[in-house]
Amino acid sequence: MRAIAIAAAAFIFVGAASAEARVFRTIIKGETKLQSSEYSEESAGGLPRIVEKGEDGIVTTQLTADGTVAWTEIQSKDGSVRMASEGGFVVTSGTWEGKPVSGRYELKGVGFYGSGFSFALRALARSGEKSLKFPMIGVKDPSKGMVMEIKRDGSDVFNGKKAVKVKISLTGIMAGLWSGKMLMDEDGALFRFEGSQGPGTPNMVTELVE
Repeated sequence: MRAIAIAAAAFIFVGAASAEARVFRTIIKGETKLQSSEYSEESAGGLPRIVEKGEDGIVTTQLTADGTVAWTEIQSKDGSVRMASEGGFVVTSGTWEGKPVSGRYELKGVGFYGSGFSFALRALARSGEKSLKFPMIGVKDPSKGMVMEIKRDGSDVFNGKKAVKVKISLTGIMAGLWSGKMLMDEDGALFRFEGSQGPGTPNMVTELVE
């Protein structure tokens, strides 16, 4: 369930059109950790390109006109990987943990939203749709992936701000094995996540501090 762990941790903070820093607090098994990230959003050929710089490295993502991801590049201490949507496939190449990685994952009608779920949240918020499905593709074995689904689940308030409740889960026969709850703002930026990193792992809460 490596891809679920990536989904639960990969908070790419989008939602503004200028450089911004955000700090999130994660509580797991009684321990608290603060994580900060800086990102900038600019126009590349009239389309959004987001660069996030965090403790684990740099992620650069190019969006398309419909909100899906054209390509994303991950650079960290573990390696450098590029994932691109090409002709109904996600094509991955690069090096990870000292080993070359490559693969082709067939999308089968769902959109590609990068290596986490942040851009899927952004697309859900801005499209007005009730739900959205997307693949979670692992870096180590990019020829495989798990299709996940996010669904609107009502409204709420987070620290005095309007929030949208979202449920995230696996799909198909695996839908009952894992799910999580999130709050996002009206543009799709994450406020809060509650859930585990996969079946059998402890519950965690991550929320925006500033």
